[in-house]
Amino acid sequence: MSLGMAKEFNFTNMNKRLLGLLCIVLTLNLNAQNKVNYSIGVGFPNLPKTFFNYLSRETNFKAKGIGPFHLKVEKNIKPWLGAGISLNYAQYDITYDRQMQDTNTGAIIMNQISLVNSNLALNARVNLHFIQAKDNQPHELYWGLGMGYKFGHLKFTARYSAFLPSLKLPSISRLAIESTLGYRYHFNEKSAIYAELGFAKSLLQLGYNWRF
Repeated sequence: MSLGMAKEFNFTNMNKRLLGLLCIVLTLNLNAQNKVNYSIGVGFPNLPKTFFNYLSRETNFKAKGIGPFHLKVEKNIKPWLGAGISLNYAQYDITYDRQMQDTNTGAIIMNQISLVNSNLALNARVNLHFIQAKDNQPHELYWGLGMGYKFGHLKFTARYSAFLPSLKLPSISRLAIESTLGYRYHFNEKSAIYAELGFAKSLLQLGYNWRF
């Protein structure tokens, strides 16, 4: 096995059925006067990066990450029901050193291990609104459930690839699922801040919402 060789998992082909479903969701009730919500937020913590903290006992362990970032579009079908799409993106980079023995010389040397992942989940999502924002009532409470397609790039490498260690990785299934309990506080008819608690590449997300 040559130096620098990596084990790679590529998810590049979008599921046609899901794409069709998302198109249907986006075109629901196009002629209706119902509002559309646009949300953008950031999540805490980066769950994939947090998962690999169990490697922190390794020598020179370093963990970097970007996101998760959350983007949602929701069409109000009924006062108590919304449907749309969500995008959830996260990236992380894990490196650490592990001792190994050179089989030719018998010397103990350090092998640098690297794990890099970028991942985007594209979900069709529905929201059930338990409390709807109305005139003089700025609070909104809802539960959202999403399911869709997850794609990205996972790369696992080692400085001496012949000594690439065995590592049990989390699931790399293409299925993406999210479930969150959300709250919005509306400043006026068009703008609000939101918070969601649940599972969507993060446990907590905070952001801003526009309604048109």
